[in-house]
Amino acid sequence: DFAGRLQPKTEATASTWLYAYHKRRCEVALQHAWENQQFPFTSLRLPVVVGPGDYTARTQAYFERLLDGGPIILPDGGLNSWGFLWVHDVAEVVVSNLANANAFGNAYNLAQREVVNLRQFVELSAAFLDRRPALVSVPTEWLKAVQLGTSFSPYSHDHDIVLDISAAQRDLLFKPTPFTTWCEQLTQHFRSSWDGSPSKLYSTRPLELKLVEEFARLRLPSLNPSVSVVSA
Repeated sequence: DFAGRLQPKTEATASTWLYAYHKRRCEVALQHAWENQQFPFTSLRLPVVVGPGDYTARTQAYFERLLDGGPIILPDGGLNSWGFLWVHDVAEVVVSNLANANAFGNAYNLAQREVVNLRQFVELSAAFLDRRPALVSVPTEWLKAVQLGTSFSPYSHDHDIVLDISAAQRDLLFKPTPFTTWCEQLTQHFRSSWDGSPSKLYSTRPLELKLVEEFARLRLPSLNPSVSVVSA
């Protein structure tokens, strides 16, 4: 469990803060019910779940940009790390442990084994889609200043999210699908099934392309010296 201090809610984080806060309160209530009344529950803590037919269109936001051939903005270089989770792995661990009494009263983190940052996800997806895009590192502060923000890049985050999955591997026999395996399956499914209809997250694409040109003229330094402003 995590005994750290609760981060304060701000105007910018209000919606996500409330979402996470109430999930945590629900888990606490179930934990108390287990401890006091032996109410059976198992809590699965999921990071970003990816898979075919994702109604959030988060992966589509990157795939459709890769397929249009234009440069792709990565806020702060896309260096924030994620613990992605393949949707089929979620289904398998749920079905396999519905009657696992040894897991009652416990919370488990689920995620892939590999720690992958956004840039690596985009680069591997591009390879599977046979694309070589220009990846443009732009400071988040600048994107906010020009009224674009980072919502067009739904996997951008201001900190790393890395989960310890050892308990799930031990108690639930959790075996996550390798990153390269699910990424290839997901990109190929998208390529074969996408009808060309843009997602809502694609609506800012014209502005993104315009800002890439403006940013190149400004020649602002990257926030990280090791990250080029534009790379092929």
